[in-house]
Amino acid sequence: MRQRSHSAIIYHCLSLLMIAAIFANWLQFSQKYSVSEHCQTGYPVAHPRINLGFGPGPDPFNPGKTRFHSGLDFDGKIGDPIISPICGTVTYVGREQNMDSYEWGYGWHVKIRDDQNRIHIFGHVSKIHVHSQDRITSRQLIAEIGNNGNSTGPHLHYEIRQGGDKSTDAVDPTLFLRNAS
Repeated sequence: MRQRSHSAIIYHCLSLLMIAAIFANWLQFSQKYSVSEHCQTGYPVAHPRINLGFGPGPDPFNPGKTRFHSGLDFDGKIGDPIISPICGTVTYVGREQNMDSYEWGYGWHVKIRDDQNRIHIFGHVSKIHVHSQDRITSRQLIAEIGNNGNSTGPHLHYEIRQGGDKSTDAVDPTLFLRNAS
C-alpha cells in the first residue's frame, strides 16, 4: 500500500512538471506569435470539428486514467484532405518504427517547420502528398485523414511544437488557429 502511495506521488509530480513545461512553452509561443505577411493562416481541414482538445483528459486506451493530449484532434473520414495551415518546409514524412517512441502513436505523419521555426505535426494520415524538404504554402494539400497509430477512429491529430521537437515542447494549437480564416 505504501509503495502505491509513493508511485502516485511520483506520477503526480511528473505530471505537474510536464504541465509547467508546456505552460512555459505556451507563454513563449503566445508572446512571440507571428505569421509571415505572405502566408495566410488557415485550418488544416475543410470543416474543422474538434473532438479532443489540448491538455489533460481521459486516456482512451487506459479507461479510468488521464493523460496529457499534446494537440487537437479533428473529426474526419478516411481520405478527407488535410490542407497546410502554414507556409514552411517538410522536415519529416513517415512512421516512427520504434514502438517505445512517443511519436510511434502518431502512425503515418508529416512534420512541417514554419517560417517562425515552429514544428507542425499532422498525425494518423492515410495518404501523403508531400516529400521531405518540399517547400509548402498555406492551403496546399499535404495528406489525407487516416486511422493508424494510437487512434480510436479516423481523425487528424494536429500538434504544434515551439522551441524543440519533443512532446513537452507542444503548445496549444488554438493559439495559432485563432487567426485562421
